[in-house]
Amino acid sequence: MWITKAGKTYLCNNNSRIPPKTLRNIMRIIEARSSEVIAQWNEYFGKTSFYC
Repeated sequence: MWITKAGKTYLCNNNSRIPPKTLRNIMRIIEARSSEVIAQWNEYFGKTSFYC
């Protein structure tokens, strides 16, 4: 799963076979908290690059 510059999520695959309803909920939560996720990513890795 990717987070876009706009804070939306992009699913690249579901090899873990997460049920669709659960996966949609996970994506919604990540989108709702994308700024926090990106901030934590930057704190840990020092930079962010986006796929799209």
